[in-house]
Amino acid sequence: CASHYERSAMASLEDEHAEVAGNGHADEDQTRAAEAEEERARARAEARDQREGEVHGGEDEDEDRKRRRERRRGMQWDKDAEGNTVAPAPALLAAASGGIAAVQATGGVMGVQPGLSVVPTPAASVQLQQHAGLTRRARRLHIGSLPPGCSSQILRELFNDALHRANLTMNGATEVVNDVQMDPGCKFAFMEFRTVREANSALALDGLLVLGRTIRVQRPNDFQAPPAELYDVIIPPGTVPAATPPPLGAGGLPGLPGLGGVALGGAALAPPPPANIANQLNAQLLSGLSGTATAAQTAQQMSRKARRLHVGNLPQGVGLTPLMMVQFFNATLTATGLVDSTKSGDPVVDCNINPAGKFAFVEFRTIAEATSALTLNNVELAGRALRVERPRDYAPIPVAALEAIHEAGYVGETPICNFQQVKEHSESGGVA
Repeated sequence: CASHYERSAMASLEDEHAEVAGNGHADEDQTRAAEAEEERARARAEARDQREGEVHGGEDEDEDRKRRRERRRGMQWDKDAEGNTVAPAPALLAAASGGIAAVQATGGVMGVQPGLSVVPTPAASVQLQQHAGLTRRARRLHIGSLPPGCSSQILRELFNDALHRANLTMNGATEVVNDVQMDPGCKFAFMEFRTVREANSALALDGLLVLGRTIRVQRPNDFQAPPAELYDVIIPPGTVPAATPPPLGAGGLPGLPGLGGVALGGAALAPPPPANIANQLNAQLLSGLSGTATAAQTAQQMSRKARRLHVGNLPQGVGLTPLMMVQFFNATLTATGLVDSTKSGDPVVDCNINPAGKFAFVEFRTIAEATSALTLNNVELAGRALRVERPRDYAPIPVAALEAIHEAGYVGETPICNFQQVKEHSESGGVA
């Protein structure tokens, strides 16, 4: 009986354990199911929020587009609020036509001609930069042989004043130099002018005296002739040239609004420079310095080209030196009596032989002795007949400066050349 009772108790206890275990598994399954349902609900809510955000964002983007269109429409003077084309006010048309007529009358570019109050439009500014790029190489000059103490400001003022006094500026302008760039050693400079024509006119100042030295005024090595239509276009100081100017084709460059196109089909040739006026300006300077030490130095520089001779066909392989050339000409002129007897010393003051030894430049102390030395053409030296002639840069002395140069002692006199003959030669322009 006891055993039966124990077995019954054990069975009852096992049944209770099984029921408890079953209830535990059921609770765990319910928890998992609840968590999964909650996760799905959260995902559905996030998806709904995202869809609502996209709808509202699209509405905001449409509003932004609408506002931008309204702003653009407001910037168009010929559109009303609904985007319809309207005619401009009569006053605006009158002002525009008047400004264009003024520019056309002066042959200039809108917004850059002196005396005009027209404000350059964006199109005009672009056009001006293109013109600046196309003409820059033709508006620059190389200024060489600068004296010590020369500065960019001195050069700027000198060229502005000289061109104005010589009536070589457009519309009588007093300032035509846009920029001056000096090399670090101040031996040369690049000068940029506002127009091609005025830069070309400045070539006439080659040989101008600056602080007692004659300067060289030449085109730079990168010179490029622009179309003839752009010779007189004024480029104001500070204008930045277009980085890549349009090509010079027959199609041309579009013109300014209302001015028509600026056809760039014209021949791109360098305009001929005017006659050299440096000697006339130097003569004016010299006449104002008469009797001073500066006048003597100026006279020396002004007469130098008339006191130099080119000697060619030099003998080769004999070790010819400048000193030997000086001694040869001194001896020959003295032996023939072609020296200035009123002066002591030798007639030759300097000689330079080119590196190849083929020719030389001989400088004499007076114009009369240099002129007399021309009679030595074909004189023999070391088996060679020398070619004695005027150099290519020779220019007769201006008559206005001749008296001052004579007073300074640089004209001189020989048996075959005197002051009166030098004067007649100058009056004839170097022909007589």
